Amino acid sequence: MGADLLNIAISGLRAYQAGISTTGHNITNAEVPGYSRQRVELATRGAQFLGGQFFGTGIDAVAIGRIVDDFVNEKLRVDISTFHQMDTYYRNIVQVDNLLAGESTSISLQMQNYFAALQVASDDPTSLTGRQMVLDNANALAERFHDLLSRQVQLEDGVNRELIGTTGDITVLAQGIAEINREIVNNSAAGSGPTPNDLLDRRDQLIRELSENVELSVLPQANGSVNLYVGTGQVLVIGATASGLVVIDGVPDPGKKEVALNINGSIQRMNQESLGSKLGGLVSFRNNIVGTVVNSLGRTAMAIADQVNAQHQLGIDLEGKLGGRFFTDINDSIVSTERVVHDLSNALPTDRVLDVTIADVTQLTTSDYELRFDGPTANDYLLIRLEDNAVVSTGPVAGIPAAVTADGFSINLTSGSFQAGDRFVIKPTYAGAQHIAVEIPRPHELAIAAPIRTTHASNNQGSGSISQGTAVDTTTAAFTTTAGALAPPILIRFNSATSFDVLDNTNPAAPAAMGAAFTNLPLPPTVPGQTLPTSLGYQIEIQGVPVAGDSFTVDYNSNGVSDNRNLAALSALNSKPILENSTITFEGSYQHLIALVGVKTSIADINREASQVIMVQSQNNRESVSGVNLDEEAALLIQYEQMYQASAQVIAVARSLFDTLINAI
Repeated sequence: MGADLLNIAISGLRAYQAGISTTGHNITNAEVPGYSRQRVELATRGAQFLGGQFFGTGIDAVAIGRIVDDFVNEKLRVDISTFHQMDTYYRNIVQVDNLLAGESTSISLQMQNYFAALQVASDDPTSLTGRQMVLDNANALAERFHDLLSRQVQLEDGVNRELIGTTGDITVLAQGIAEINREIVNNSAAGSGPTPNDLLDRRDQLIRELSENVELSVLPQANGSVNLYVGTGQVLVIGATASGLVVIDGVPDPGKKEVALNINGSIQRMNQESLGSKLGGLVSFRNNIVGTVVNSLGRTAMAIADQVNAQHQLGIDLEGKLGGRFFTDINDSIVSTERVVHDLSNALPTDRVLDVTIADVTQLTTSDYELRFDGPTANDYLLIRLEDNAVVSTGPVAGIPAAVTADGFSINLTSGSFQAGDRFVIKPTYAGAQHIAVEIPRPHELAIAAPIRTTHASNNQGSGSISQGTAVDTTTAAFTTTAGALAPPILIRFNSATSFDVLDNTNPAAPAAMGAAFTNLPLPPTVPGQTLPTSLGYQIEIQGVPVAGDSFTVDYNSNGVSDNRNLAALSALNSKPILENSTITFEGSYQHLIALVGVKTSIADINREASQVIMVQSQNNRESVSGVNLDEEAALLIQYEQMYQASAQVIAVARSLFDTLINAI
């Protein structure tokens, strides 16, 4: 009996020593991230039948288990993934918001300064100082476009670098999890032995760290390992084997880097919309924000350059010469070529020559496009607007050269062996902010004056009056035949109150007829506002009631140095609805961009804060289930100590009984 009592006491010592050790292990690991507290699982030993009774034989520590809740851990992992996606997206978009709206970086203020300088110069068209102020502010406006674009490009490059760094981290973590899988299986004897709790904690912590970077699906296996899946179900870790993530050129746009799976050197493209976590936040920011901002800036820059150029060419400078381009040509041959990105997988030979020219800035969107030759023959194409995946043009190409037009631009297929399967990314506005620049080298060349002037005969009898005239096309023969002169100058002579002739007034002593198209023109005109034939390249308006014999002249505005009519027209562009199908101004377009990014930033901030609250709640839930409570562990330590001491006392009793028995014998 003494021996049995001794065995019982020894079993208690062993069991409660295990409890003390486990509790101490909990206490020392209380601050280790991801540690789950452990508990000794005690079980009564089988009873022994003696003398018609069952006698207890002691206690065993059958296992040391982790206190975990798989549902709580899974929810925490999902919430971590969601927060890091929101946080990464917000962290980047808030930079864009600050750049667009910041006083020192915003284009809005510089745009206002430029148009204000035009108004100042109109006060004294002969002032070289006022003219230079216009050029200085125009250069500053162009530089502001360049700077803001450069910041966006830097952000995009930063995203690509962060993608590379993050995929590297993911690969290292995946390898670490695979190695722990191997150790777990080995240590647990293929799933039949004791559970290596600390390894399980370490693996769970690595999985949570991995979830910060990419969204995961976790599938436990019977042998104790776990398989991890990313994207649309692609294997990242299977047992003790890990794949890796890499960054590759995008399709069809190589510049938009994509995340792919590297399985033993075999590259598998992934659905970029399913990455989630940090990777998802980076890709979403780059694709949905940076691209939109760059395209919007480019569209505004091109619209300003196009409209200012068109109006500037309708004026004359301080030296009486017709105005040239104020800003660079938006359809410069190099720029037009840069608007096309060739898919690197297009079939050989790489001989396709195509470019994009802008036909109407009022119709431009801020989207990129994809041109596909999807067959069944090479002549069949689709042009897809990527922001809404709408097919904006489709059909066969009759032959090369050919043109595909949509949304204010034209894709010019010049030459090459276009084949079924060819793909091209079309970026009509992407580089607009990069290439805007002032072309006028001297303030003298600022075309402030209008190229024509009108007069009325001093002996007119009626109440008719003539407007100053407006140039609408300075490429006509009237302006290009003779430099610094109107060819021909004209005389408007009324046959009656409602009809007139337009005569060649090169020889004022004998005005000459100009043909049937210029004879007996009606007043008021049959086409509202079109008093003269459009072939002349300018328009005038006659009001009042002329009488037969009244006449007016139209001539070149020689020495019109004090005229500011073209400058007024240039200044008026600031308030003219031009973009978005002639519904918003330059400034309105930029303010719309600021508002768009501002709203998205606000929403991103709200989503980030909400996801953080949810993640913290999940972390607290996990801690309440698996975390170490030092007060609780201290109480357990005392309890196990008392049990250990009690078991030791049983040993003393067993020894005393044994000694008594020996002495009696």
